[in-house]
Amino acid sequence: MGEYPRRGFYGYAPSVIDNQPRFQHELYWPDNPHAQAWPATAKVCVSGLSWNERHSLQVVASLLAQHAPSGQFRDDICAKLTVIANRPLRAPILTSRSPWPPRCQLKASEKYLLHRFLVEELENSGIWKAHPQWLVVTSLSESPHDDTWQVVRDNLCPHCGQTVTAEEMAVTGDEKELWQYPHGSCRETWQRHTWQPTLFGSEK
Repeated sequence: MGEYPRRGFYGYAPSVIDNQPRFQHELYWPDNPHAQAWPATAKVCVSGLSWNERHSLQVVASLLAQHAPSGQFRDDICAKLTVIANRPLRAPILTSRSPWPPRCQLKASEKYLLHRFLVEELENSGIWKAHPQWLVVTSLSESPHDDTWQVVRDNLCPHCGQTVTAEEMAVTGDEKELWQYPHGSCRETWQRHTWQPTLFGSEK
């Protein structure tokens, strides 16, 4: 991945096929004392299948659901096949609408952390695109070798990279005129991915 003059991502989202966790960093939420793996969450799990192979998995899952004896065993197999079939076939594209969040939004001791990607397929075309989802974090350790982070805000818009306030999230109106509201051009992305921040922090 590289950088445009407008300071944004381009290229493809980092991806893995085996989906094996890589415990290189630890991430803590304020209400969750248990660490979550990172940066494995910031890598998109892809199937590596062809379009025909993906379609075959979908057909098999559908036939099992319709004709196999009911029970937890069938349901588990169908669920796993569906998860694999619904993965991107290959690494999603990072479009020019993938800006880096501006540094001026950070307070002292805060950093940006790329947590995950919001992924979507373009009209069942087999072409996938991704929006980077950033968090604002502070370090829980004074050692530069201890990557343990406290999440302080998760309200960075995945579409434009700017901060979203609770008041802006609460704005409602005619969907045809949302462009008149704050983050109007971003709201379609929010809706498609059901994006909803929970930690707004103290706004400047």
